[in-house]
Amino acid sequence: NGFGHLEGEFWLGLEKIHQLTYSTPHELHVLLEDFEGTQAVAKYEEFAVASEYEFYKLVKLRSYSGTAGDSLSGHKNHNFSTFDRDNDKHETANCATVYSGAWWHGKCHSSNLNGLYLKGVTTSYANGMCWKAFK
Repeated sequence: NGFGHLEGEFWLGLEKIHQLTYSTPHELHVLLEDFEGTQAVAKYEEFAVASEYEFYKLVKLRSYSGTAGDSLSGHKNHNFSTFDRDNDKHETANCATVYSGAWWHGKCHSSNLNGLYLKGVTTSYANGMCWKAFK
């Protein structure tokens, strides 16, 4: 059912994202901003998420453009992995647990917009929310 505040940060929920994107083509725009106010955008011409039966796999992601760099295409055809549903391809770890955020993890990620909200410098690009090609 989603969570957060519609006026700001809000997660719609995987089932609703699936219902919105699977049968009708949709674009995805990701707007990123760092703590210094630098903004960048990643745009994908086509974006779709499969059903719960297919573990909300990121099934369509086509034609990146923008200034943020492409840190999502590597997640195409990966299942959505959470703390309690380890659907990633890492053999010995649950990436959602290790990197504190559910995402379309493979082994593990080059982006994770559901990671911890950390302000300031971290020891690794993957410790919190990240878009590797951007920051």
